[in-house]
Amino acid sequence: MRASIRGRDELTVKVQTALSLPTKKDAEHVVNAVITSLEATLLSLNADGFTLKLNGFGKFSVPSADNPKWGRGLPTISGRA
Repeated sequence: MRASIRGRDELTVKVQTALSLPTKKDAEHVVNAVITSLEATLLSLNADGFTLKLNGFGKFSVPSADNPKWGRGLPTISGRA
């Protein structure tokens, strides 16, 4: 749990700096809005197996439960975008 909180604090500082926001609270609102939107999007996908392009990270792949080409069925991040 501590790593998650620490990671979120680091993300908040980066967002505040990148967007030149005056307060940490403003940055927290932005981070919460993005996370909430991403969660809602991922939860609403009715696809069994999909890939998202994440700028700067590469492709995030969620495997299909019955498609052997996805390997062991674990989400992966591969390559750089």
